[in-house]
Amino acid sequence: MVYSYHGNTRKRDPMILAENAVVVTTYAVLASDANHHAKKSKDPDYCAPCEQVRWWRIICDESHSIRDTNTANYKALSRLTAVNKWCVTGTPMNTTPKDLRGQLSFIGVSHLDKMFSIFAESMSKLFNKSSRRRSFGNPSVGAFLFLMRNVMIRHSIDQTGRDSNTGIMVLPPKVRTHSLVNCSDDSLNLTFVFAIYNNHRRRL
Repeated sequence: MVYSYHGNTRKRDPMILAENAVVVTTYAVLASDANHHAKKSKDPDYCAPCEQVRWWRIICDESHSIRDTNTANYKALSRLTAVNKWCVTGTPMNTTPKDLRGQLSFIGVSHLDKMFSIFAESMSKLFNKSSRRRSFGNPSVGAFLFLMRNVMIRHSIDQTGRDSNTGIMVLPPKVRTHSLVNCSDDSLNLTFVFAIYNNHRRRL
């Protein structure tokens, strides 16, 4: 029931997409359908396949990729309809709270312009490049923390369930394999030249 909607040979049929429980695709594929294939289509009412499905849930993995609302990826994603929308990332914010704009806009948080103007005024010192320490105990971040506590859930690898005391995230054990590769004289020379080039580039 997991359908991979990807590649040049993908079937751009919303009925096929709707038949599957889980559809996996990429931001680039959405943008390609909404822009490249829209221009190629002779249908004046062209609508990208993923836009024709009313999804139960959209989960945006690595959602920090959509922090900029002016990109083709974000615009294509924002045209999708869903009952529930999630953003999942380990780095929701990189340099300033503005990095959250695209993610919050996608999940449906309104009045972002007003909120971010308040955040910029109250938190400018915390995100100043010259500032070495960022203390979030400062009362000026109260409005920001109030918003984030109501729209965000944080999880860590060590986190356990409150009642069961068992880990909420179970990862498979790490497996290491060592493979010996026989190199010809030509490949060894190429590796040597590449190593010299990299060392020279680092010195520059």
